[in-house]
Amino acid sequence: YRNPGIMDQVEIGAMPPVEGDIAHSFDHMRQDGIAVHAVPASGFVVDVDRPWHIMEANYAAAQHWFETLEKTVIGQGASVDDGADIAADAKLYLEPGAHIGKGCHIGGSVALGAGSQVVRGAILQGDTFVGARTECKDYCLISPGSVLGSRCIFGHGAEFDGVTFDTVYLWHYCEIAGLMGNNVDIGAATVCGTLRFDNGVRIQNVRGHKERPARFGSSTFIGDYCRTGVNVVFMPGIKVGAYSCIGAGAILYEDVPERTLLIPKQEHILKPWGPEKYGW
Repeated sequence: YRNPGIMDQVEIGAMPPVEGDIAHSFDHMRQDGIAVHAVPASGFVVDVDRPWHIMEANYAAAQHWFETLEKTVIGQGASVDDGADIAADAKLYLEPGAHIGKGCHIGGSVALGAGSQVVRGAILQGDTFVGARTECKDYCLISPGSVLGSRCIFGHGAEFDGVTFDTVYLWHYCEIAGLMGNNVDIGAATVCGTLRFDNGVRIQNVRGHKERPARFGSSTFIGDYCRTGVNVVFMPGIKVGAYSCIGAGAILYEDVPERTLLIPKQEHILKPWGPEKYGW
């Protein structure tokens, strides 16, 4: 809500708030005689205006949803192979066409979207949402509480802990912990650090506002339409802006702005070499 005459009411020299404040809006509405209605929250509440708040909200929503899931639900055409290892206390929610295959390990309750596939030794540790038509396969490992978007691929030993939006691709022994935006492609052996040597949490800077997150401050945050090359390393708490590309072998200690190509520079030493050097 924006009061058209608000600038006329601001005292000369007064500093405006650095961002919108709903409490101020409510007060302006009250002054203008506009009724303010409220609905009490029956569960959790997360104020989402920072990247890590997206993770906090998704984790809270997943936990709440699984706490209210009373029994296993198998949709039309969905199936669970007899050879799958399902924890005794796990409750499954499979939408139509979803499948859990032979040799997969399900360590707790999971919800699979329509047409999603958990196959060929995939490991889901529990309380995990998997979006529609997403594939978890080839011994990938999905940590507890993770929320995976639609049309994603997690395969070939990839490890993931966090939240993804849609069309995210993880492959070849990468270890990713954090928030991935839409259409993110992670190169082979990309790694996210999650624990600093001093056990501290990175002070985050979002549009000039600095703070130390209470949760998920050491996660990696990658924006929409980003890619990494092979063997990229993220130090704890790094943020990468949308439409950026991180070149192979880069080690990131600082945030990367949006629309940026980052390529590490190496020096090479060339010397004569031949079979005589092997001592045969």
